[in-house]
Amino acid sequence: MTVKLFKYALIIFIAVTACDDVSDSVVDSATEPFNITAINVPQKITYYDSAERLNVKVTLDNSESIDAMWFKVRYYDGSFTIAPKIAMEDNGDIENNNDLQANDNTYSGFTELTDENPRGTYTIEIYLETIDGVEKKIALSNFEYETFVENIAPVLSELSAPDSIVVEEPRSVFIMSVRASDENGQQDVKSVYFVTTKPDGSSNGAQLFLHDSGNKEEDGDSFEGDGIYSIIVQVTNGNDKGKYTFDFQAQDRSNAKSQILSHNIVLK
Repeated sequence: MTVKLFKYALIIFIAVTACDDVSDSVVDSATEPFNITAINVPQKITYYDSAERLNVKVTLDNSESIDAMWFKVRYYDGSFTIAPKIAMEDNGDIENNNDLQANDNTYSGFTELTDENPRGTYTIEIYLETIDGVEKKIALSNFEYETFVENIAPVLSELSAPDSIVVEEPRSVFIMSVRASDENGQQDVKSVYFVTTKPDGSSNGAQLFLHDSGNKEEDGDSFEGDGIYSIIVQVTNGNDKGKYTFDFQAQDRSNAKSQILSHNIVLK
């Protein structure tokens, strides 16, 4: 397969599998009935004071076996997706798809990035579906997103935790939660954690992470993506009795940290 690259080097591959489970490994595409002849994606996008377009174009040598094409955009580490499925069309519709000419085997699509999208590295994944209904991931690429919007550290509030716990056999379990907000957008919150200080004043400095997962069973969190981060804590008679201090903090994707929010729990 011969591929002409524009602006950025991509990993090009074709994999026959379900969209969300596509492997990133490169496979042989010699048996495919088409070749990708050009891919146009950005290397960098900079936000100034209005939405910026992310344009994606793919050109094939023929499209007889293609039923649909689309792309998705996620943060490079997979922690969130900003565009789950953006249609790419070969229909000559400049306004809706940024496609310049119909039926020329070039598929085009775009999405917009705003100041609510955190700065950092994003991954574009391009997919197609054949007329036989088989989905294939054909390319992926990273681009850098920069903004001149002032970065503001996250803020913690609405801490929920018990003041005391009576330790019972075999263990006592409780949930702690805290709201983390960020003026640069909720997706700019990278992590929320706490560090514990024991009754004797010692601490190993380990960060224990809370999650906004909506996974009640594992994290004690009720709703995914609502900005409330939760954790399930277990204590046993092996833990020293007395006052423990929990110092909560949040960190954004520019590594700015919130002020520390502290809470004391007495184990009895």
